Amino acid sequence: GDLTDLGAVAAFAERCAAVTVENEWVHPQALQAIADITALRPGAQALHGISDKGRQKQLVAGHGVALGPF
Repeated sequence: GDLTDLGAVAAFAERCAAVTVENEWVHPQALQAIADITALRPGAQALHGISDKGRQKQLVAGHGVALGPF
């Protein structure tokens, strides 16, 4: 179904013991709907952190990793 149809996403998640995502471009509300029902890996917060390159670099820098200017 359509990942913007949160009812369909919830119905899918209810049939799963866990859902895995291989990229960060899934609709954030769909990810949260899944996480509210079953295990989501990586988690919605982690996926949110990497879905924007600027936010990703701030997250990494905040953990003390040396980065070039951004």
